Amino acid sequence: MPLPVARSLPRAPALSVSPGLRDLTAGIPDPALLPPLRPALARLDPDRDVPLSGLHAANARLLDLAAAAFAADGVPTSAIAIVGGAFDGIERVLQAHLRPGDRVIVEDPAYPATRDLLLALGLVAGARA
Repeated sequence: MPLPVARSLPRAPALSVSPGLRDLTAGIPDPALLPPLRPALARLDPDRDVPLSGLHAANARLLDLAAAAFAADGVPTSAIAIVGGAFDGIERVLQAHLRPGDRVIVEDPAYPATRDLLLALGLVAGARA
């Protein structure tokens, strides 16, 4: 049986954005605003082994750099967590402070993965009772 042919989805019409504003609806950066990648890529050694040991513990140098940057901005530095992205941080906060069955108020419409995460953690998305 032949595989179905993938069809491209119709593109949404481009939004008109006033000068000085950025359209964030696509959720991807504007390539014109990104730094050039070639200099950074040239410094990489593709044959170097990347050590994976020690990933379970926070990197002391990274914590020191973060603490210094936060302190310079007047942000308290008594509790710093290193996370693998915003969504990882959200999950950790939810797990640390909530228990299954707790109600969480979310915006509507909400990022679908947020609702999936709440469901996976046994939390209830909705308005106040």
